[in-house]
Amino acid sequence: MADDKMPLPLISEVLDQLKDAKVFNKLDIIWGYNNVRIREGDEWKAAFLTNRGLFEPTVMFFGMTNYMDDFIIPAKDDEELEARTICFLKLAEEHNLSFKQMKCEFNVSSTMVLGTVIGNGKATMEEEKVKAIKDWAVPATIKQVESFLRFANFYRRFIKNFSTIAQPLNELKSKKGEKLLRP
Repeated sequence: MADDKMPLPLISEVLDQLKDAKVFNKLDIIWGYNNVRIREGDEWKAAFLTNRGLFEPTVMFFGMTNYMDDFIIPAKDDEELEARTICFLKLAEEHNLSFKQMKCEFNVSSTMVLGTVIGNGKATMEEEKVKAIKDWAVPATIKQVESFLRFANFYRRFIKNFSTIAQPLNELKSKKGEKLLRP
């Protein structure tokens, strides 16, 4: 297997590059990770044992590599979107990539990208995630505090003074094994 030549960009960088687009196409690739071939001769590196013997996959499976299976085509207007989409589809065809029509979006003013709604000049939280945070049960254990903080940390960019707000919860994490007192 060959290491990725370039690391994936930071989520914040991707979102910043997309937020000012006015129109988008989003294409979801069929078979996702299974389109990434394991270099011939390296299959043994991904081998695993089953009740039927040793299995050496020829393609990547989820978790073996960094990979994106959604392609976002941003544009400032419909004309640019069409030109970019034609160029992208030619490249996809050269590499024998196909897309799940049911999961593709075309000519939309906003779309979901990496858990964030992008469009109309801004990046916002998905309403479902906002509701999940509002409805989150008060943590009763340190483990539950850590779970909440991991979830909330992903959306810290949308929460003014997040580190100040989260500080008391972070301080609780040092009390491993203790039960929390409810107010």
